[in-house]
Amino acid sequence: MDPQIRGRIMTNLGLLYGELGRLEEGAAHMERALELMDSVDNHRADSLARSLLADAYRQLGRYDEAIRWAQNALAISRKERHQYHEAAALSTLGQILADSGDPDRARSCLARAYVLAERLGVPETAQTAASIAELETASGGLRAPVATGSSGGARQRLVVPSQGGAQAAELGGRTAQSELVLLG
Repeated sequence: MDPQIRGRIMTNLGLLYGELGRLEEGAAHMERALELMDSVDNHRADSLARSLLADAYRQLGRYDEAIRWAQNALAISRKERHQYHEAAALSTLGQILADSGDPDRARSCLARAYVLAERLGVPETAQTAASIAELETASGGLRAPVATGSSGGARQRLVVPSQGGAQAAELGGRTAQSELVLLG
């Protein structure tokens, strides 16, 4: 069987084990998937698989490994100029940093992920807005400037609720409670 197909199967098995609460087994399958993908030099699939592995390590509380894998996924996605995978890597890294107690860096990563996701028009935009809202609720409110990032020089705004992430996801990330300003 083609190593790339086997790699995808191993990634899916890793996700399945993770959903079943068997995170160690899930991470092991994802690591094996990356070995297979590395053997065929498929960096686009490799980037997303690394983000998924980073999230598995986040769930296991192995933050140093999670950060390393997420940063690696981010570097690959940027090298490949794949903005969807870059947004996924930034979002994953933001979640890891938030969970590991680094809200300022988490905020920056999530804000950049939001800008990319919104520009691409992908459904993950609402989840990223919810993650930002949860981070802001946990940290007691917004601190400005939240993030700087490349958005074509335009100033963009994301309005998130102070009530938490569920409301942001339900409303597509936009309410009138508080405002996150992204400067381009």
